[in-house]
Amino acid sequence: METPPAPTQTQNTASPATLSAYEKNKLSIAGALNAIGDVGLLIDGFGSKSIPFKLAGWLYTAGALVVTFFGTPNKGEQVRDLWERSAEFIQSKATTKNPDLKSAEVLQKRDTGVLATVNRAMRRYSGQIMLALYTLGAGAMLTHGINSYQRDKAAGKDLTEAKGTIGYGIASLTIKALSLGIKEDASQEKKASPRSADGIIGWFKEKPMRIFGYGSLITETMMGWRTYGKYKKSLLPDSGDTSNYVWSALTTGSYALSDLVIASTNKDAANAVGKLSETAQDKIENMMAQTIAAQPLDKQEQLTQEAAQFLRRESTVNGTAEQLQASLSARVQKMSDAWTDRGTAESIATEAQRA
Repeated sequence: METPPAPTQTQNTASPATLSAYEKNKLSIAGALNAIGDVGLLIDGFGSKSIPFKLAGWLYTAGALVVTFFGTPNKGEQVRDLWERSAEFIQSKATTKNPDLKSAEVLQKRDTGVLATVNRAMRRYSGQIMLALYTLGAGAMLTHGINSYQRDKAAGKDLTEAKGTIGYGIASLTIKALSLGIKEDASQEKKASPRSADGIIGWFKEKPMRIFGYGSLITETMMGWRTYGKYKKSLLPDSGDTSNYVWSALTTGSYALSDLVIASTNKDAANAVGKLSETAQDKIENMMAQTIAAQPLDKQEQLTQEAAQFLRRESTVNGTAEQLQASLSARVQKMSDAWTDRGTAESIATEAQRA
């Protein structure tokens, strides 16, 4: 089965966004600032006998390190990832398989090793992984606070630190869980604002990290309250290392700085690299159209619609679902016509040889 030729590129009117170095690296910057506080929390936990407190330190530190090392989006990697996922999607929908198709070739060359797969996941979902680890860490902090409250109350000790820890745990768990659970809606980009018709909900959907960043500034007041409680305990003769408030103060300060940065970041790395260039989008559409053109005629229209919907869900892709479907349809038609013309010419030549 011969592969149909690629059509002339369809004009793409959208312009790819150019991002500054700060815009590209701000999630990693926020992660580094968080890591300072998380390490402070981790060291603070070394002097504690509380397992939930130690666990919170490790979870928070792990989350911060993930975005510090994997949070900077690479447009080339994001384009390659979309290229491979588009090939995987269209091949999964195709009823007629052909190893000569570009989509099949892409999947054959795809690195499916464990390290490559983990690296792709870490780079694409670093924000989500951080939020998941932070949500678990907040749960551990809440558990620690409840345990501390019960222990200090029974011992007749000051409850400021325990109450601050509980308040921090409740607020932090709520905010981080919301940031993790709300899907980032790239269609809201630059359209929604707190005062627009879409309101505060649309504004948060545009970048759920705003919930994390601005909401965490509230939780840091609870952390500050906890730090004050540790300071009060440090004044007691038998305070020991468990009431060392210095590390807690470091954690609170670095968290506050990180919150201001992280509030403007994207949760999904694909949303942070801007739109595809015309050349990159043409390559992806041509690859998908080529596979569609190789399918039976009665399957092509439905497959074209599904391919357009798939691309529309990708924030880096230019155009609406209707525009993408029209573009794919034109490409499929041009490929099919070229394929038919070539087949007719070959049939005439074969008949001539037989004659």
